[in-house]
Amino acid sequence: MVFNLKLPKALYYELLGISGGDERKLKKLIIRILEDRIEKSSLTDLQDLVEKRENEIVKKLEFMEKLIASSEAMKDWKGPVKEIFNLLSKKLHIEVLFLIVKSDKFSYTAHVFWKYKPDSKSKEFLNEKIFDIIRTDLDTHHLSVRHYPLLNNKIVSFDFTRRLKFKKRLFRKIKKGNLISLGVGFKPAKLTKKELERISKVLDILGNIISSIKTISNYNKEVEYYATRDPLTNLYNQRVFWEFLKYEIDRAARHNYKVSLLVIDIDNFKLVNDTYGHIFGDLFIEKFAEFLKNFLTESSIVARFGGDEFCVILPEADTETAVLIAEQIKKNSEKVTIKTPDGKLISATVSIGIATFPDHAKDPKDLFIIADNMMYKAKKEGKDRIAYPKDEDLRALIEKKEKINSTLLYALKYKKIIPFFQPIYSLREKKVVAHEVLMRVEDESGNILPAFRFIEVAEEMGIIHKLELILFEKTFKTIRESNYSGRIFLNFSPKSISIPDYLENIKYMAKQFEIDPFNIVFEITERETTKNLEILKLFLNELKEFGFRFAIDDFGSGYSSFLYIKKLPIDFLKIEGDFIREIAYSKTDLAIVESIVVLAHSLGIETIAEFVENKDTLKKCEKLGVDYAQGFFIGKPSRILIHH
Repeated sequence: MVFNLKLPKALYYELLGISGGDERKLKKLIIRILEDRIEKSSLTDLQDLVEKRENEIVKKLEFMEKLIASSEAMKDWKGPVKEIFNLLSKKLHIEVLFLIVKSDKFSYTAHVFWKYKPDSKSKEFLNEKIFDIIRTDLDTHHLSVRHYPLLNNKIVSFDFTRRLKFKKRLFRKIKKGNLISLGVGFKPAKLTKKELERISKVLDILGNIISSIKTISNYNKEVEYYATRDPLTNLYNQRVFWEFLKYEIDRAARHNYKVSLLVIDIDNFKLVNDTYGHIFGDLFIEKFAEFLKNFLTESSIVARFGGDEFCVILPEADTETAVLIAEQIKKNSEKVTIKTPDGKLISATVSIGIATFPDHAKDPKDLFIIADNMMYKAKKEGKDRIAYPKDEDLRALIEKKEKINSTLLYALKYKKIIPFFQPIYSLREKKVVAHEVLMRVEDESGNILPAFRFIEVAEEMGIIHKLELILFEKTFKTIRESNYSGRIFLNFSPKSISIPDYLENIKYMAKQFEIDPFNIVFEITERETTKNLEILKLFLNELKEFGFRFAIDDFGSGYSSFLYIKKLPIDFLKIEGDFIREIAYSKTDLAIVESIVVLAHSLGIETIAEFVENKDTLKKCEKLGVDYAQGFFIGKPSRILIHH
C-alpha cells in the first residue's frame, strides 16, 4: 500500500496550518504516512500535532488512519470512501460525492455517494448532470451510474438536488485504481469563500487518496486470487489442491461414496524445456492446462501441482470411472500441439497415476502418494500410459513406509541426523552472510535421505521434535567449532511447539555452545501457520524475548499472508519460490514479488528470494530491492559453512 501523493510541499503546510518551526517534524511524518512506513506511535504524534491547529478539515485527518489499514478493510474500496465522504459532508456541507472510473477499454462507471437516500428523480437528475460534466472530458457514451446513500433515514428531494453547486476534477495522469474524474455537489449558500477554496484543494488530495484506495483494493483481490491460483495457468495451486482433496475425502466419508485422484505428468517435458527454453516451456504448460480445464467437467477439480505435474480430483468417481476419464485425457492430450521456434510441431503425451478413496487410502497425503507412485510406474513402463494400484503395489508402498519408520528410529537412536547448510547471499553486501540448515538422516547403509522423504512420516510418528533438537545441537556445535559469525536459519515443525521443554532445550543449547541468539532465525512455512495461530504467537514471543529472530518461509503460498504479518513478530519473509523461479519471464510473478517487497520493507521486514537458479533471476531480485537470495545459483546444500 503506497500513498504517493505528489502535491507541492507548501500545499500540505497551508492545509495543515503548520508554522516553519514544525516543518521538519511534519515533513518526516507526512512522508512516512504517505509512503506507508507508519507506526502507530507516529500516527498519534501526527494527530497531536494537527489538533494544535485551527484548521477544521485537517483537524479531522483521522481518516488517514482508516486508509493505512489492514487488508481486510481494503477488500471493498467503497467503505473507506464512505468514511471520507462522511467527514466532508459534516465539515464542508457536501451533499454528494461522485467519482468516475474506467471499467474497461470503452466504458466508464460513475459511483455516486449521497449524504441521504435519493429519490428516483434526484438519481435521474444527477445521472444527467454527471454526463454533462464529463461530456467534454471523455469521448464515450458508455457510462453506467451506481448510487450509495450514506444515511437512509431521510429522502433527498429532486427540488433540493437542483439547487446544488458542483465542482469537479479530471485526472488525466492518474493511472492508479482507474480513477478518471472526481466531483462534489454542495450547498453554495452555506460555504464561505475560504471553504470553497478548500474544496478545490481537497479534490486534488481526494483524487490521489481514492485512487490509492482503489489500487489497494484491486491489489488485495489479485493477492487473494493468486494465493489460490497458479500464476502461469490460472488453475488452482498446490495449497488449494490439498484443501479441496481433504474436503472431498471428508464429504465422501460422510456420505459413503468414493473419490478418485489423477496425477498427470507431461512426458519428456524437461527435454522440451531444455531445448527451447523457459518461455516456450511455459507456453506449452499453459496450452496443456487450458486443454485440461476445457476438457473436464465442472465437477472435476483441476490443479497445477508444480512444474509439468497436474492433479485432478474426481468427486463421486470409483477407480473404473477414473480409468475411463484418464483414458480420454491421455487420448485427447495428443491433440495439444504447439509449434517450436524452429518450425517443428510437437504434441503432448502424458503418464497418469490413479488412486481412489477409500479403496487405496483413507488419508489425503497417502492417497496422493499412491497416485504419484502410480504415475511414476506408468513412466517406467514406457510413458503415455495409465497405472492404478494393484495389491502388490499397495504392499510395496506399505513396506517402503515401514522402511522409513525403521530408518528414523535408527537415526534417532544413534543421532544420525546431519545438518546440511545452504548459503544465503546478501544482494546489498554482495557476499554470503547466512545459511539455512536442512535436515538429512543417514540410514544403516550410510545413504543420506533428504527431508522430503521422511518429514511427514516423522510427524506422524511423533518424533519430529526429537530429530529437530538433535539437528539444532549439532548445528550449534558446528557454529562454535568453526567460529562462524553469520546468521543461521533453522526450520521447526508446528507440532513441536506443544512439546513441554522444547523451547527450554533450545535456550539451554544456545547457552551451552555460547551462541548469540540474534544470529539464529527460526522459520516456519506460511502454509503451516494457520492452525493454532495464537499458540504459535505465544511461542514466538518467548523466542524473541530470548533474542532469537523469526522468519516466515514460502510467503505468498497461502491466502492469510496479511494476517501473519499483523499477528506475528516477523523479521524476515522468505518469498515463495514459485513466484521467484520465473520472475525474469513472468510479468505476473514480477508484480507479486514487487508488492511483497514494498509491503515488507514498509514494515521493517527483510526479504529473501528462494529458488534463485540463474543470473537473470538474481538481477531481477536485486532490481526489485530484495535483500537476500537463496537457491542453486547461489549454492547447493552441503556440510560446509561458508565464512564471509
